[in-house]
Amino acid sequence: MTGFSSLTPNQRGALWLLATSAVFALMNSVIKLLGPDIPTSQVVLFRTFFGLIALSPFILSDPKAAFAITRPWMHLLRAVLGLLAMSANFWTVAMLPLATATSLFFTKPLFMPILAAVFLKEAFHWPRGLATMVGFLGVLVMLDPRGQVEPLPVAVGLAGALCVAVIMIVIKKLTATERPLAVLVWFSILSTIGILPVAAWVWVTPSLDQLLLLIALGGLGSWGQYMMIRAYRVGEAAAITPIDYTQLLFAGFLGFFVFGELPGLQTLLGILLIVAATLYISVWESRGKPLPLPHAD
Repeated sequence: MTGFSSLTPNQRGALWLLATSAVFALMNSVIKLLGPDIPTSQVVLFRTFFGLIALSPFILSDPKAAFAITRPWMHLLRAVLGLLAMSANFWTVAMLPLATATSLFFTKPLFMPILAAVFLKEAFHWPRGLATMVGFLGVLVMLDPRGQVEPLPVAVGLAGALCVAVIMIVIKKLTATERPLAVLVWFSILSTIGILPVAAWVWVTPSLDQLLLLIALGGLGSWGQYMMIRAYRVGEAAAITPIDYTQLLFAGFLGFFVFGELPGLQTLLGILLIVAATLYISVWESRGKPLPLPHAD
């Protein structure tokens, strides 16, 4: 631990974010393993419920920080958007190659300039607009005519990324008055309550192996969120954000060795365009100012 604490803040933040990327790639692999047999709403239920259980040590250590809130309607909005985002993203993971689905999650910065101009009244500069067009061009490139990537899962994945982009703005407003732990806890509580009736309607009794995977899913999601928050609290956003893209490498590794997936050249070109555009928006535009607290699926 002494060695870790002797590192610079940006080095510690980069290591936290590297661990986050590995955890989220592993979480998406679990979702893909469950995808063919377990309904998406049921996967979301286990993710939120056992995610809440994973937060219990933090809740017990400081109940006031976990439950004290002043803006309940904002927490409800964040939960609704979170459920939509998770449902879209989980279904996309089940339907597309892991690296392709992961690249769609990274399109969320492409929506931020537009949303920031509308909701935060920020100026919309042409470099942002150009980067946004390049990113969406990457999405179109991935949709090759040979049918390797289906359009519907891509559209759903983009909708999920849009929801996450809106969530980032909501969280930016929420964390001005609320503690990060309370944001996580109330999201888990409200989203569990919200998805429960849907999951019960389409319930499929999981096998023991599937149950263990569902339980692991909740823990991986919450710990990934916690590590991401630690990363951006310790390190400078512009310095460590590129590390987040290692999730694509982890996803490609797991996709190949676990699922036998090998993206085509056109898909890889589309992914590179998305990465280039979102890196510009995420890093260049964030220099000298903090990013909003990140959201994880």
